[in-house]
Amino acid sequence: MKPNKAMLGLNVQVTDVDHGYRRIAAELAGMSEVELGVFGTDAAKQHGDSGISVGNVAFMHETGSGGMKQRSFIRAFMDENEDYMREMAAKAIQRIITANESRKQVSEALGEAWVKDIQAFMDLGMVEPPNAAATVEWKGHSIPMIGLTRAVRNAIRSRIYLPTAKKMRAVVATAAKRAAGGLVRVNYDFQKR
Repeated sequence: MKPNKAMLGLNVQVTDVDHGYRRIAAELAGMSEVELGVFGTDAAKQHGDSGISVGNVAFMHETGSGGMKQRSFIRAFMDENEDYMREMAAKAIQRIITANESRKQVSEALGEAWVKDIQAFMDLGMVEPPNAAATVEWKGHSIPMIGLTRAVRNAIRSRIYLPTAKKMRAVVATAAKRAAGGLVRVNYDFQKR
């Protein structure tokens, strides 16, 4: 029989010192969702004198409904930049681990960065198809979705849903696109006329 510590009369005490693992594990246990879109009070605002809300205009452009050509500005950005968004999400997770940031902080930062990226995508004329000749003449430039008010562009927002928040969202129409490892959902709220 091999002697053990108890047989030798040794008194051993183990102390578990947590150097942040529990916090990191809790933060990573349920990552939040970053929702991108035109929603809330911004979606409800009137789009110029059109009689249509900004949310409706955004939805019609994004999906090609209501007689408009499809000019996706969020899904198209996400499709073209999926690797970039995954890389940003991975870096955000690293910040939770190494920089002592919360999932809420990194999710908010991701949302803000992606909103700016989508707006730049629109500003650079990356939204397709291009405007018709009559629209170019009327607007004075050829950049789709960028009118005099820039209402849709300026209404793009992000919002964060933490998995612990049990929020019921009544969304009339949702265009869902999973990207960045399931971290992003695209949403448009609009009011029926």
